[in-house]
This record gives sequence, structure tokens and C-alpha cells, in this order.
Amino acid sequence: MIEISEFDESTAHQVFHSWLERDQRRLTSLQMEWLKPKLTPRVEYGIEMPTPLFLSLIYEFTYTWHSFDDNLDSGFEKAKTTKSAIKYLYARLSEKYGEVLFYRAMKYLKQAGGLSETELEDMLSADNEVLHSVFVHYLPPTDVFRLPGTLWIRIRNDMSKYLVEKNVDNVPVIYFYHRSFQDYDEFGRDDTRKVEVIRRAYYAGNVGHFLNLHDLPFEITSEKLIKMHRSSSLRVNRCLNRQQAYVKNIKGKDRIYNMRRINQLFMHMSDLCCEPWFLYDYNFISSYLHCYKISDLRASSWFYPTLRFLLTQYEACSFVLDKHPDNFAFDLSARLGSLVDILPEIIFKLFYQCLSHCALFMVENETPSPDLCMSKYVVGIVSTIGLDRDSGNLLVLLAEKLLSFHLEEFYLTSKIDEYELPSKEFTSLKYSESYICLYSTKHLLVMQCGQSKKCVLKLSIEDLIHVEFIKMGTLLVCSKGSKLVKVWDCLKETPIGQHPFDEAIIQCSTIKHDSGVVIKVTLETGITHYLLANVTKSNEENEVHFTHVGILKEKLGNDSILFNSETDVYYTEHQTSIYLYHFNRSENDHFKEIDNLPPMNGTVSLHNFFVNNKSDSALIWLTVDSAVILHSCGNHFNICGEYYAVCRTTGTFVGEFVCLINRSALEIYIFEWKCESGIHMYRLHARFQLDNKISHCVCNIGKSC
Repeated sequence: MIEISEFDESTAHQVFHSWLERDQRRLTSLQMEWLKPKLTPRVEYGIEMPTPLFLSLIYEFTYTWHSFDDNLDSGFEKAKTTKSAIKYLYARLSEKYGEVLFYRAMKYLKQAGGLSETELEDMLSADNEVLHSVFVHYLPPTDVFRLPGTLWIRIRNDMSKYLVEKNVDNVPVIYFYHRSFQDYDEFGRDDTRKVEVIRRAYYAGNVGHFLNLHDLPFEITSEKLIKMHRSSSLRVNRCLNRQQAYVKNIKGKDRIYNMRRINQLFMHMSDLCCEPWFLYDYNFISSYLHCYKISDLRASSWFYPTLRFLLTQYEACSFVLDKHPDNFAFDLSARLGSLVDILPEIIFKLFYQCLSHCALFMVENETPSPDLCMSKYVVGIVSTIGLDRDSGNLLVLLAEKLLSFHLEEFYLTSKIDEYELPSKEFTSLKYSESYICLYSTKHLLVMQCGQSKKCVLKLSIEDLIHVEFIKMGTLLVCSKGSKLVKVWDCLKETPIGQHPFDEAIIQCSTIKHDSGVVIKVTLETGITHYLLANVTKSNEENEVHFTHVGILKEKLGNDSILFNSETDVYYTEHQTSIYLYHFNRSENDHFKEIDNLPPMNGTVSLHNFFVNNKSDSALIWLTVDSAVILHSCGNHFNICGEYYAVCRTTGTFVGEFVCLINRSALEIYIFEWKCESGIHMYRLHARFQLDNKISHCVCNIGKSC
């Protein structure tokens, strides 16, 4: 036994020679020269080499060498890291046993986190691609149509040094003993999907659109075998073991749950390769709820609208079901009862499964309307809120802390992060990717969220009037009375560029652009400058570039709002016309007046959205009896009703939606509209009745894509 304090070159040589001595082996001087680069300490891709596992793999490879060998295998020469050594090992064994059979066996083990011998042989026997690769010249009897057990035994024997037996969910399974094998994943996304379909179908059984593995026919692709069997498809018995029920009820004892089956289906829910049909199965969900909570469920359901709807119903019941899982049948059937005429077929089947297991029934026509509110939180007095559409986080700024609610559909119930603030001075926020900027008229704080959760920039600035993230952690800062705008690199806490002006700044605003932001700066003289700022990377350093794109020497109205990256809109309250200033056009095409509009009352809101993969925009303002929407085409239309606010939108919507608030009636209205050939049509998309008065509102509405 050799005690290793530091794995230097002499230690590596000592270990290697001790193995040769133990096994009474010798290598030629040429072969020892081949090994020298492998035993030399070095750093490969940030990892110190050689590792003990790498050394062990290299030693195993030498077993195939002969004293007369004078040429080095190119695959061995490329094995410079533990990962590449595993790749070389797999390549050799796949050549020996067949690429499809070997790689699929390793993939099934990896995806399942370990399998029993029976489970693995069953899955390989259910995999037609594996059987095609093995049965090239003949087929086994149709009544015992399985992979020969000796094939896996041979693979297991060759891999015995890297496999270990352990107990998982009371089942003895075989798995990789070292994390490097567990993490190795160069099998291809398509292979992963095929393996996951069979693995999940094996444990789920015949539910949804999963393959019925027990009755799965074998499709013959070889012309020789088709002629031999006079058919291209055979009904076969693969002799697969059937799964035991999710739960056993033993008289006088507690229920016994089949944790092996439940956990195998529950695995990898954050990276679904196929639709998880078992989530529509009453037997699985009712058993799952006794072992886990709805909040433990993670599902990438974005691509499955029907599942997304069902998960919403599960979450709405979670407050009760997390405490009383036996109520599942009653609670879900009560929610789905009023929707029975429009339910998709697979959810309709689940609804009737619930009814058949429900001891209580809703009286007809007395089914309560479902509560559309998914989550409610008491947080205290709110300064402001924001919704980051890219990350799916709702940000709530309180006096002494910042709350971040993870609302993306990956999470069925909101995960909340709390950030304690150094003072109560912050009143506003901006956000971009993993950065959040909190600011007031005198102070600014930039935080990096996610795993690091740290403050990266803190500034004290008098009369701060505007901040905006550009990209790559860079922040534009502008203060009233200053004669320049600055751009800071938040991580390095240093300014990386600035643009000076001749006079003091009194107003500043920005709008996002493909390559950065458009900046509008108004000076004390009344002159307004339009700049394009973009950030590029040079020698690992951020660099900012300013381009002057326009100048307006006199204001066209008392108020203005950037309409898009090419147009500024000027208006005056109570007037019925606006002026469009196209600052990047030729001088003869700068201005356009739009008149005969409803009076411009109060605040004008900008609304961005996507239509046919193109960015578009509209202006929205409120009159006494309607909401006015002015589209980029130059036409406007009214949505009749008494509205008190336009819900602030974030990011860019997929589709043409607008959210309006009636504070006195505690109602939120969502309208969908479309513009065809300059003609606008709209409809009420949804209406929500609330219990409490609204002080702040943000929304993110869009069609599934």
C-alpha cells in the first residue's frame, strides 16, 4: 500500500511500477516512453492530471499490449484526461461487443442511476435497435424473444472494475462506482430520448402514448430475415417482468409504496426528453402525493400545453394535497367538473378515474368556480415590483429587502430568494439577466443574483435620473446637472466609457436596441440628442461605443416617449394630436403629425410585442370612458370601459395583448387584438375579479410557442 500525499510524477511512476510488480508484468522501454506523457503532472481543461482513476485506466489499457508492438494506438495517444480515457475504454468495448449494445447498456445504467440485472436485460430486450444490432443473421424464438443474458454478463465482467453493487429503494442495483463514469455523457441527445422513452415506459406501463413494451412487435429491417420469416413484423413475447402496483394495502399495516417505480418515473423531471404521460395517471399521482409534495415536482412542461394546464390544476390543489393527499380524487374532480365538455381526452380519462375513486361527489350545478389565483403571499409594504421575462423572476422591492419569486413554468410553486439590503434608501429597480440594479435619486446598488448572490457595484450619485443595463453586466448611469453619461462595468466596478455634452442634462431615457440601447438626452438649452450605445468584447475587456444618430433643437410637445429605436413621440396633455420624430431618417422625412386622436390624458404607456417573429409597438393611454391604443401603423382604436391604469408590461410579448385595471371594481381585463391591413379587431381574452385593491401590477402574457 502506498500513501499518497501529493500526486507528483515520481508518485505516479511509483504507483504504476507497483502495479506491474504485483501482476508480475514488464513493459518494453518503448512502451514506457509511451507512458511518460500520461504520468507527467499537467493541467488539462482546468483539471490537474493524472488523477488516480486516469492512472488506473491507463494501466488497464496496457494489458492489450504485446512485447512486439512498436506502434502506439492513436486512441490511446488522445487519452489525455479521465474523460477521454473513458471515451477510449468505451470505444474499445463497443468494438468488441457492438456499438449499439454497449453504449445503450451504459446509457440505461446512467439514466436510471443504477439498474438491477433483470431491469437492464428487460430494457435492452425491449429496445428494437439493440435487438437489430445483435440478431443480424437469425432471430430467437418468438415466445422467448430476448437478448441473450450472456452478452450482458460479458460486458459486466469487462467493466467489473468500474461497477459497484448497491441497494436503491430496497433493490440491489449495479451502477458506476466513480463519479467520472456517472457524469460521462457523450451518447447524443437522440439516443438519450430513445433510452428515456423505453425506461419510462418500462416503469409507467401502458398509460398515455407510452409504448406497450409487453406487446411491442418486432419490426424486421433485414431483407434476408424478412424472406426467412415471410413478414416484416413479428408478434413476439419479450418475457419482460411486469411492475408491481404503486401501492400495496396490507390489512392491519401501513400502506407500502413501490418507491422503486415511483422514483424512477420521478427522476430527470427537470430535463424531459419525452412527454411524462404518467402525470396523467391517477394511480401514479395519488401514490406520489403520499411520498412527496407537489412543490417537489419539477417539470419542463413548456412544450406540452395539455400537461401545462394539468400541472396548473395540481398546483392549485397543492395547499390541501400537501397536507391531505387522500383528498386528491375529490379536489381534482371538483376543479375539472365545470370544464368537462372541453377537457382533452387524456385529462377526461383522469377526471373519470378520480370520480371512480372519490367517496364524495359534488352536487350538480353547485361546483364552485375554480380559484384562478395560483399563489398568494403577504410581504409587507412594497416600494416597486418588476418582472424579468427572460429569467421568469418576479422582483419585489421592500424597505429592507428584495424578494425574487421564480415564476417560470419549470417550478410548479414559486421558489423565493431573499436579499437583505444595506439600507432603506432604494425606491426603484432595473434588471437584466442575472443582474439587478436598485437605485434612488442619490444611491445605486447592483447585485449579481443566482448562485453567487453578491453586491458587485455601489455608487453615491447626486440627482440620479436614469439607469439602464446595456449587456454583459454593463450599466448606463445618468444624473441631472451632469454633462455626461457614463457606462460602468459592474463586475469590475469601473467606468468603461462616457459621452460628454456641452450643457447640463435635465432628462434622460432609453429604449432597447438589437445591438445595445438608444439614449435620449435633453439638455438645459432644450436641445435633445439621440445616441446609440453598444458594448463589445475586446481582449476579454468590455468596450462601449457611442454613435450620434439624431438631434432635435426644439421640443414638439410638453411630454415625450421613445416609441422604438428609430422614433420619438411628442405630445401635450389634453391635446388631440401627436408628433413623430424619426431621428434616423433624412431631414425631409424627420417629422409626421397624427391628429384626430382622443385627448391625451395622463400617462402614455409603451407596449412592445412580437407578431410573426417581428418586433412591433403601440402607445396606450386612458380617457374617461375608454383605453386608446395607437398602433405603429398610425391607426388607433378604443377599448370601451372605465379603466384606471394600464398594467405595466415587461419584455416583449408573443402576441398582441393589453392588460387594463379597474381599481374601484377590483378587476383586471386582458384583451387580445390584431391589426390586418390597418383595421384593428379586439376581444376580451380574460377577466379576473380580485379580493384586494391593487397598488402595483406587472404582467407577462403570451401565446405558447
